[in-house]
Amino acid sequence: MHEFYYEGLRSQDSAWAITTGVIALRIKVFDIYKSSKSYYNQLLLACLLLACLARSAISRKNQWRQESLA
Repeated sequence: MHEFYYEGLRSQDSAWAITTGVIALRIKVFDIYKSSKSYYNQLLLACLLLACLARSAISRKNQWRQESLA
């Protein structure tokens, strides 16, 4: 019982982290786009987008695992 409760809390925390991460990512993308279009900024932008996609995929995997255990 405690394990499922902990998993539920963790999934809520990760959903909140992903939501705030997406908001921060949008702000950062706008700042990078506004500042300049150098190679370094494009690389940073690509890394931020990949990190956001990875977090989303991990969250979906955890959600699928919880649903399959239930």
